[in-house]
Amino acid sequence: MAALLTIAAALGYGTLSALVPVFNAEVYVGVVAAATEPWLAWISTAALTLGTVAGKVLIFEAARRGGSRRRVGAVSKPRREPRTGLGRWTRRTGAVLLTWLGHRWRGSLTILAAAVLGIPPLLAVSVLAGLSRQNVYLFALAVFVGRFVRFAAITWPIVAVSH
Repeated sequence: MAALLTIAAALGYGTLSALVPVFNAEVYVGVVAAATEPWLAWISTAALTLGTVAGKVLIFEAARRGGSRRRVGAVSKPRREPRTGLGRWTRRTGAVLLTWLGHRWRGSLTILAAAVLGIPPLLAVSVLAGLSRQNVYLFALAVFVGRFVRFAAITWPIVAVSH
């Protein structure tokens, strides 16, 4: 029963950490790896990964639905050019990412890099991927593979040393 609760908690925490970045999934997976048996640590790592994917797909879908919403008769205001260098850099970077994410394989590699390395931030990539033409299944697969690699890189040495 305790093992089932640990797995369910990992799934829930993964979803929570995907939606609220303050809840750090890497710390959670490290604590679980140190505190449980190796088999349970690996299953919890997979559950945490699935939870993270679920949360990021929610963000992806929210961006997709929100970005496609059009008000009839609404007049769009012209965009102002950002005044600061950071603002201009952010706009340019967002435009480049949006272009990359609109491409099937280049977008998948960008998502994979964000999921493994955290650069660019996966939260931002999830929103931009939802706004692009990225396929939701490729998005979910790339997030799953990338996050599992990232979490396994934390779990493996802890399990190897502590058990």
